[in-house]
Amino acid sequence: MTSQTRPKVTHLKSTWERLIWAFRLSRFKHPFPKVMEDWHVPMQGDFLSDARNWARIVETWQFIAPYFAARGYTLYQKLPKTGETVPAEKPQAADPALQVYPYARRIAPHRTPGLLMGSTLIWGARDRLGRDVIIKVVSEANNPSNELKVLQRFNEEPLRSHPKNYTIFVLEYLVFHNFVFVVMPRWDMAVGPSFSNIRELMEFTRIILEALDFLHEHRIAHQDLLDQNIGINAFGHDDELFQKNGFRNPDEVQYVLYDFGYSLLFPEDADLASSKVTRYFRYLHGEGPGRSYNPFKADVAMLGYTLEIRVRHIENVVPAIGCFFEKMREEDEGSRPSAREALHQFMQIYNTLSEEQLQTEVTTVFWEPAS
Repeated sequence: MTSQTRPKVTHLKSTWERLIWAFRLSRFKHPFPKVMEDWHVPMQGDFLSDARNWARIVETWQFIAPYFAARGYTLYQKLPKTGETVPAEKPQAADPALQVYPYARRIAPHRTPGLLMGSTLIWGARDRLGRDVIIKVVSEANNPSNELKVLQRFNEEPLRSHPKNYTIFVLEYLVFHNFVFVVMPRWDMAVGPSFSNIRELMEFTRIILEALDFLHEHRIAHQDLLDQNIGINAFGHDDELFQKNGFRNPDEVQYVLYDFGYSLLFPEDADLASSKVTRYFRYLHGEGPGRSYNPFKADVAMLGYTLEIRVRHIENVVPAIGCFFEKMREEDEGSRPSAREALHQFMQIYNTLSEEQLQTEVTTVFWEPAS
């Protein structure tokens, strides 16, 4: 991954600006969040109550839009009566020549997709140059969250420029009213654009396994390795993502892991094999682990399932891939490989493939277990 300078941290600029915002906050129609939990929507099971809680968070984002605008970020605008936000008319989308890494490629340069409000913690925006970004509230400033600590660790040297650091770039940290907002380039789900051939699928799998191994090497368990938390440096409308090929050219494509909101951090000298936690964890492919489990092995199982659905459908060309994923999902965590072992086992399979196999066209999308 390309190196960068340390992301800057931006606070309210002056006493005068702080006074203005203190006055505005005193006039805001809702109590402004005091702790991170206040940014989440409490689901009460009552439609009207849930809708009001959701609207409160939306209005909070809209209320602080001038703060972001003063720092060069124009928030997307919410479409009425929908859960979608879209870029404002200005600034216009950046010229494709400016959409270079770490920013993502727009699949249709003159057609920017909106952003569905899947989480109250994030909001889309454009910077002064028209590049699309995501702003996420990740922590209280005086009580750093695990997510903030992970992002800080991987966005400072020497780790930022490490070739196996496949984590999202942080462009800037913005601090407002004791909350830390992280500005990141807008990327889309990596499983969106079509895979043209088996080499592209194998490269994608290799990189994500390397990414997990790198996290574990630095004693971080992700704990939420779902499709939506694996990104590609491209974004577009769904019809474009799923119908067009050519966005996985090895010379252009980049993959990352993001969303560390559920992550666990351990001391750098922690033993990966013997680490145990009791926090609730839900496997997608079966019953979750019992009272005490290894969070690093849990990561392997969860990623195994996530990748298996997207990759195992090439088993007719790469027969060993099925057994590989079954080992990653092994119910007995003692028999399950570590992230590094899984990467090694995968590379043994990858390195045996012929050029003919690697060039085989991919005509399927999902793998489904036999009923």
